Amino acid sequence: MNEDNVESSLVYLGDNIYNAGLHESTHEDRPREEAILDAHLSVTDNNDANVYFIPGNHDWNDNRTGGLDANQETTKVYCKSCQSERY
Repeated sequence: MNEDNVESSLVYLGDNIYNAGLHESTHEDRPREEAILDAHLSVTDNNDANVYFIPGNHDWNDNRTGGLDANQETTKVYCKSCQSERY
């Protein structure tokens, strides 16, 4: 998305972090998972587009225990209101 003056939104439709969603900060896969989300978000670096992540089944830990925690972790780290507190 290029710089613009038009209100824009970008929607990611699931399975954003394959295979089990964003792990806790000490997990060995966390740097790779953060890099994926950072790449998604960088698309809007030059504008004020709203970004929405719709979690897919793998973002919910493929519907297993811990899926809600994984989605809450993603929201905590990547919501616009708390981007200054990332990581």
